[in-house]
Amino acid sequence: MVAWKVVDDDQANSVGTVGSWRELGSAHSDSGYVAVDEAGQPYTPDALTRKWHKITKTAGVRPIRLHDARHSCGTALHLRGVPLAVIAKWLGHADAATTARLYAHSQDAALMDAAKSLGGVVTSS
Repeated sequence: MVAWKVVDDDQANSVGTVGSWRELGSAHSDSGYVAVDEAGQPYTPDALTRKWHKITKTAGVRPIRLHDARHSCGTALHLRGVPLAVIAKWLGHADAATTARLYAHSQDAALMDAAKSLGGVVTSS
């Protein structure tokens, strides 16, 4: 998998990915996707899934579906106060309502904070 990252020539030579697309010249396509092959073409969903399983196995972490990692990303961003419109854009959703419904579930700590906030409003004079 090629990750788009700005690197200097020394880093490019040690990583090998940047040099690969440089060698392709005009044959390299800037598709606008983040996860692309050496020619700049986006991976198929099945190819991404296979690569994800290989990465998680190599990392020695509990195997999870790639889609579950996406869900965790949306939830983590939400819990850190990132606006839903930004999370929606990050996840590629057309609107924030989809993001809120599918990915931004409240956690117990967030619910406790909400209860404290409401308590402050109700009990203030």
